This record gives sequence, C-alpha cells and structure tokens, in this order.
Amino acid sequence: FNCHNIVIQIKHHLDISNYYDIVKTMKSQGDKMKLIFDKEINLKEANTLKKRLLGLMFKTNIQEGLVFKTKAIHTFFMKENIDVIITDKNNKTIAFYKNLKRNKIIINLKSYYIYELPNNSINNLKKGDKLTIK
Repeated sequence: FNCHNIVIQIKHHLDISNYYDIVKTMKSQGDKMKLIFDKEINLKEANTLKKRLLGLMFKTNIQEGLVFKTKAIHTFFMKENIDVIITDKNNKTIAFYKNLKRNKIIINLKSYYIYELPNNSINNLKKGDKLTIK
C-alpha cells in the first residue's frame, strides 16, 4: 500500500485458477482507495498511530472504510455496526464478519490486512475469495 489510490475487486475462489498470473498494478491519483463489491467504497489506510488507535470509533453514518495491517481489531466505542474482512498477505479472504456489533474483539493470527467497512457493504463474499489490487 505504498500507493494511495487502489481499486480492489473480488474474484471468487471458484474462478481463480489462472487469476494468480494477473499482474497487480497500482495507479496514483490522490489519496483515496476504493473497494469494489456491488458498489464502490472509499477506503483510507490506517497508516499512522492515531488512525490505528481511533479507527472508526465515535463515527456515525459511516460511508468509507479503513484498511489495517494488523492481526486484531476491536469495536469498542463504535457508534454503528460494521462489516470486517480479514485477508492474508496476498489478500485472500481468511474470514469476514457481517454486521459486527460494538464491544467485540477480533483476533486472527493468520491475518495480514483487516478491512473495516460500512455495515451491509459485503455481499456474496466467501472464504477463500481474493481481493485483487488493480
């Protein structure tokens, strides 16, 4: 995530036999990232201590997500439920949580990235799906 404008798309695990050969490219056009599901979701990278500590705490009407390079998150002091995707270093989905309630701790020692997203953002996601940076 050296680049700030990243588009991520899901490729379902049933269709990825030749998908690993696709070259990952990043294009810099500002400081926004987008996660593509049924709709686009703007993402910000939690790349500072303050961003990692605060995350989406105290936010209402969450419209964009955060990506963390971590093994754990919590939802203490959250005002709304969120969706969470946990991936490995290659952005392969390890786990995900839809409508995660407040006051929860999520730890996954296999994770490399954790995506905190607005509630009801992820549909049709399956374990093993790959988030591919384009």
